[in-house]
Amino acid sequence: MDKLLLGIISDERAWLSKSPLMHRAALRAAGLKGYYVPLALEEANLTLAVDGLWALGFKGANVTAPYKQIIIPCLESLSRQAKEVGAVNTLVRGERGFVGHNSDVSGFCSAAGALINEGESIALVGAGGVARAVLAALKNRQIYLLGRNAARTNNLAAVFGQQIIPHSPLPDAFTCGWLINATSVSSPEESREMAAWVQSLRPLQGVIDLNYGRKNNFWRDLAERCHVPFQDGLSMLAFQAKDSFKLWTGLEIEIEVFQRALL
Repeated sequence: MDKLLLGIISDERAWLSKSPLMHRAALRAAGLKGYYVPLALEEANLTLAVDGLWALGFKGANVTAPYKQIIIPCLESLSRQAKEVGAVNTLVRGERGFVGHNSDVSGFCSAAGALINEGESIALVGAGGVARAVLAALKNRQIYLLGRNAARTNNLAAVFGQQIIPHSPLPDAFTCGWLINATSVSSPEESREMAAWVQSLRPLQGVIDLNYGRKNNFWRDLAERCHVPFQDGLSMLAFQAKDSFKLWTGLEIEIEVFQRALL
């Protein structure tokens, strides 16, 4: 196999991603030569960037916020999973362009699926690409979808079926079994309004925040205040990276390789 060219597509947040650490470790573990680089770009240049990666011979790339949905028209085709979710987090080189995949679904199932027992109520905060992956992973479960934007929340509930119960604008108070944050906000510095609203929530089983790396995290504080378990997004990040790497190389690298890189 020739040297692999890989990367992660985002805005300026590409420079903060831990994905390069994981995939460089996976390349070493597999004995492969290659590069995994941050690809920070503006939305206006998204189509040009995807075409440029193709022309440069990239084998694939990850895609993260804010481009998981809007990158779709730039692609040759979508996998069945990506079509179902309506969001992409992994590009794989195809015959004439990149094929969009979604390893967030399997990543969430591996990281958090065993935590949530059948019959426990679930509240999901957010209506973007990560929320779509969670809804696909928790198919046929009743989920309360909490969103700040009524149009996006109602549309997402309609797409994923009758089991999804939309709540928008955000309710004044909410009690549930598991609370899952799929927004990009986890610290008061990112949204004072969201931080204040979280004070009214009462999770009974646990809290999952799909972000990571926030020094001040009001979702973690909520879990501690309510004396319930807390999991951040690092576990899901590792599992989705493992699945992305397999899509690019066909190789099954042990999850510990990705987890150690994060530490």
